[in-house]
Amino acid sequence: MLLGSVYIIQAFGEIFMDTAGGPGTATTNLPYYLYEQVFNAYNVGVGAAAGVIVLIGTEIVAIFALRLVSSLIAGTAMIG
Repeated sequence: MLLGSVYIIQAFGEIFMDTAGGPGTATTNLPYYLYEQVFNAYNVGVGAAAGVIVLIGTEIVAIFALRLVSSLIAGTAMIG
């Protein structure tokens, strides 16, 4: 789950160069949506707010995943 969320955040160049978010919005992900809002639609406020929300969401997923992994590791250490 953690690696998937990080991959979604990093996959901008592939979408920008290969499909440009198309056909329609079929391959648009969050970073490409932010790019479109800021540079194509000139909605800097919407792009900035969405960027903050994406960052907070990624942090929440990372914290949850790391706590889950650390609890699993701590549980196996007590068994052995």
